Amino acid sequence: MIFVVRRASPTIVAIIHPNLPPTRAIAAQIGYGENGWFRVRQELIEEIQQNHDLYSAVFPADDWPNRLVILLNWFEHTAPDSHWMEAMTLGIVIATRYNLVLHTFDADVYGCFTHLPLRSPPVPLEYRREIAIARVNNNHFVQVFLQPQYPLPPIPIWWERNALDETIGWAADYEARLLLWYEVMGINPPGAAFGGDID
Repeated sequence: MIFVVRRASPTIVAIIHPNLPPTRAIAAQIGYGENGWFRVRQELIEEIQQNHDLYSAVFPADDWPNRLVILLNWFEHTAPDSHWMEAMTLGIVIATRYNLVLHTFDADVYGCFTHLPLRSPPVPLEYRREIAIARVNNNHFVQVFLQPQYPLPPIPIWWERNALDETIGWAADYEARLLLWYEVMGINPPGAAFGGDID
């Protein structure tokens, strides 16, 4: 499968890997290997439980932190619908836990986001990890490998509302590339709103 965004030329974004459940895609991207999905689920549960107040502020409605823990708490190979990862919601948790930038892509341009860490100062660009996944076939994901200076999908507005002061440099480093996304996609750059689930 190939997912491409073009800006006249050359190709800016290309996706190369086969369908995976989201935790397998994340595990592969952070160096755990596809079979590290079990470890990713455990670490995300730990991240939410250890920082419950922070995630309660990010997701104030309907006891979201506990709901996310329930979603993640499945360690069989095939997860039922009730335990599918919600990559849009968990994007901020993944970015914060692993201190990286996570891009989540969807067929709907308004479902594409850039997730940044909530509580750590920015890592210098040359050492920064930027990973990406895209949803396909409703509940499967592909790993995404991005070419240099690719346009960035928007940062959800709730990151700005909840990130600690020392994290603001993460977004500042990306201003031009965030604007490029809107130019490439042919849409106006409004504030990114919380847009629901990816899966």
